[in-house]
Amino acid sequence: MTNEQVKSLNGRPPGGALLDAFDCSHPIPPGSRQYFEHLHSRGVTHFKVPLSWAHLLPTGLPSQPQQAVVTCYQTLLGQLLEVGLQPLVVLHGSIVPEVLRSKYGGWENQGMVDMFQQYAEFVFEEFGEAGDSWVTLSGLDELKGAELQNALDAHAAAYRRYHQLFPGRGRRSIFHCTMCCVWIT
Repeated sequence: MTNEQVKSLNGRPPGGALLDAFDCSHPIPPGSRQYFEHLHSRGVTHFKVPLSWAHLLPTGLPSQPQQAVVTCYQTLLGQLLEVGLQPLVVLHGSIVPEVLRSKYGGWENQGMVDMFQQYAEFVFEEFGEAGDSWVTLSGLDELKGAELQNALDAHAAAYRRYHQLFPGRGRRSIFHCTMCCVWIT
């Protein structure tokens, strides 16, 4: 997005700020489609959709999803595609389901790699048709040592699984991990 496009959104429709960080823990706000149309009319091509692992799978198990949250994300992704915006889907930001935090203690435990792969497979099966732009893990800058290694292993496992499920997409798919790095001299 260019600086001009960002500046032009200052007069965006009501509800826009809510949608910028929407996680489907509540129903989609009224006017969301108009907001997406507004963005598209201003030249925006992609829209970041951060999924909530904790809301989608509160038990940590793909066999027990929170169906209302799944439906909400399906609706949100559908609206984006209908108006011509490509979703940039973020699988995981920072909140691991509580049951997995209790069982594994977090990313320092190698068991999280398998749990994330199961979650990623669930996401790809539910939302994989929504697009080709994915961020598996965001906010890796907070992780250190074994935590970071396990998170990167989880990213690699998710990447491989996506390409097993959608072999025809090949190079069209974009996969990222994101990390904020600060260099101080």
